[in-house]
Amino acid sequence: MRRILLVPLIFLLQGCFFGILHRPTTLGKGKWDASFYGAIQFLPNPDIREEVEKAGYTTTINTGMDIMLGATDRVDVGFHWAADGLGPFVRLGLLRFYKGRSVSELVFTPYILYEPFISKSVAGRFDLVYGWKLNPYFEPYVFYQGYYNPYFEKYFEQIAGYKPIGNVGSGYYHFYGIGSAMNIYFNRRSLRKHVPDLTFNMELSFTGLNLSGRIIPVFHFGIGISGASAFRILFFNPDDRHSRGGLFFNLLKLFLVAGQMKTSPPPPGNTEEGQAPSSTQSGEKSKQDSTTTKKKIEARETK
Repeated sequence: MRRILLVPLIFLLQGCFFGILHRPTTLGKGKWDASFYGAIQFLPNPDIREEVEKAGYTTTINTGMDIMLGATDRVDVGFHWAADGLGPFVRLGLLRFYKGRSVSELVFTPYILYEPFISKSVAGRFDLVYGWKLNPYFEPYVFYQGYYNPYFEKYFEQIAGYKPIGNVGSGYYHFYGIGSAMNIYFNRRSLRKHVPDLTFNMELSFTGLNLSGRIIPVFHFGIGISGASAFRILFFNPDDRHSRGGLFFNLLKLFLVAGQMKTSPPPPGNTEEGQAPSSTQSGEKSKQDSTTTKKKIEARETK
């Protein structure tokens, strides 16, 4: 019974989540951020995939979310929930460099997580991120991520029937990656305060899987959305439709629901398949009516 209940959950929270998928630099005192993300693992080609699956491994799909608040200018506190567990974390801005208007920062983030679904054990994780804030709109970064849970693989294999990728020994998992954060501002006030209304993240990370002495490259691609207005994507104020933010959210809402909208059938007409008559057909009909009326008048005069 426990296995049946956990299988659907595993499809959403598979394996260990790898990726940053939020702003790479610290937020600043009093600023907050919420991020929602998903990622997928993939292998270079089908032959390697078949070999990896025969060895008892498989690629996974992951989802997660983070919420954080700037405690000081270089310290953020937050809460993490993803496949690797849920729990608090602290982002520490260790080094910061200025060059003109651009800023670069080295950020270290330790996590204390509880993994409640598979191993039901305490785990540890850390991120080491170096990001460049080239301008208010673009922040590329590189990162190294480590995760430690000696019980996860054992219980995951018992429940899911395969082993998660990324374990390099003794319950330690790691990934290297690159990414970019693209910031969007809806008004000058947000831009002036350096608080993006929305941030879109894209990442590509990788690790190696050791199969009989051969190192198989495993890739991890993720996308995320974050920002002070992330919650407004589905809960926006229609009264703001004339503002830049309101216009964006209305267009995005229309895009998201367009596939679910049903087009009403056209009004029945005199043409085939119930279509309305074209302008040419309407003109011919008017001409025929005019000729008929003229004939009726001539017939009355004759009488």
